[in-house]
Amino acid sequence: MKNYEKAITVEAKHKRQTQQEMNELQRDRKYQVQEEKAGTESKIAMKKDAIQSSDASIQLYKDEQKVYKKSFKN
Repeated sequence: MKNYEKAITVEAKHKRQTQQEMNELQRDRKYQVQEEKAGTESKIAMKKDAIQSSDASIQLYKDEQKVYKKSFKN
C-alpha cells in the first residue's frame, strides 16, 4: 500500500516540476523571435505530453491501489 502512495507522490512531484518548466517556457516565449518561438512551442508540447503521461500514471496507480484494497479486504 505504501508503495502506491510513494509512486503517486513521486509522479505528482514530477508533474508539478514539469508544469513549472512549461510555465517558464511559456513566459519566455513572449520575448522570443519567431524562430525561437518554434523551438519553444516544441518544448512546451513535450512538457504537455509528459504532464498527460504523469496524469495517466497517477490514475493507474490509484486504480491499482483500489483493486489491491478490495482484494485485501476479501
